[in-house]
Amino acid sequence: MHYVVIGNSATGVGAAESIRAADPDAHITIIGDEAEHVYSRPLISHYIAGEVSADEMRYRPADFYTRLKVETRLGIRADAIDVSAHAVTLADGKSIHYDKLLIATGSIQKFPPIKGREYPGVFDFWTRAHADAIRERTSGCDVQLPCTAIVVGAGLVGIQAASGLRGAGLNVVLVELLPSILSRILDTRAAACAQAIFEKHGVRVLTERSVKEILGSGEEGVTGVVLENGERIDCGLIVKATGVAPNLSLVKGTPIVTNMGIVVNEYFQTNIPDVFAAGDVAETYDVTRNKMFVNANWPNAHAQGRVAGLNMAGRAAAYNGSIGMTSMPLFGVPIVSVGIVEPEKGDEVRVRESSRKRATRYACASRPRFIKSSSSARTA
Repeated sequence: MHYVVIGNSATGVGAAESIRAADPDAHITIIGDEAEHVYSRPLISHYIAGEVSADEMRYRPADFYTRLKVETRLGIRADAIDVSAHAVTLADGKSIHYDKLLIATGSIQKFPPIKGREYPGVFDFWTRAHADAIRERTSGCDVQLPCTAIVVGAGLVGIQAASGLRGAGLNVVLVELLPSILSRILDTRAAACAQAIFEKHGVRVLTERSVKEILGSGEEGVTGVVLENGERIDCGLIVKATGVAPNLSLVKGTPIVTNMGIVVNEYFQTNIPDVFAAGDVAETYDVTRNKMFVNANWPNAHAQGRVAGLNMAGRAAAYNGSIGMTSMPLFGVPIVSVGIVEPEKGDEVRVRESSRKRATRYACASRPRFIKSSSSARTA
């Protein structure tokens, strides 16, 4: 039996571990478009700040693939899936046959078509290769480049980028279109606390602003931005962080059904026999929303991979559902958010706040259901 996993991150690794435990003789192949050993993506900001090394980012030991007897095709992109032929075509033209396939392609970043976005010095913030490129760019600060970084977008990725760049010693400007930062994981009160922490540590936060144009050229790279209100800000680099979405490019043009993400059942089966999907690319049952939803976070991704792997190996295991949750340090202050950020119509909201600025929210609809808990250990 040949199990093929497309995606070399938390979901793919979890699936491979479960498959090997359930089927000791299985042939397992992991395909990943990054050449690196599996690493912990949430540590990218700490890597940029110099708080962890590349080796310390490893999600599994150096001998992981060998010990698990997993064949790897790393540094090569999967370009197409032929579900009728049970085959995956790679970017180099080679084809891999599968008996069972897991699509664990995760998320991709989104960015609006702003003029100048192609200039050198404008970076994504998603992979360790992006982080390495940013580190190389910042090494020229104070010599060839202004030591100011602009982060466009103040969601989770933008917040991590801003904290990492500030930790690396750069001046940081955070530009957010919406009225508050972290709007998908914090309500306005909690977001105001998070913004105050940023500002205390020297990050300039501009809300209800957008970047109209990126200044520079293809030769010298980025030199600044112009906001929609006409303000110009000089900078040496820009990080794109305006959002993420499930990476569905591989299933476009196939009969695999998608909605917000790839549609799966509680066993992570798609509508196509022998094809499974899990992690940030798949819709799963959200226990707080009581509907199918994409909850893209590391713990969910790994747990879903583990369960998907069991099902691929014939061990029927139903997934009970996911929940939106985030936990991260913000300049030493732990920020935690679980569940739904804003209550729905008809929900009863109860707020509890201590003198240490810990806040917990609950809501009751037709039946009691936990919707949110957010907290910080201290305010600064």
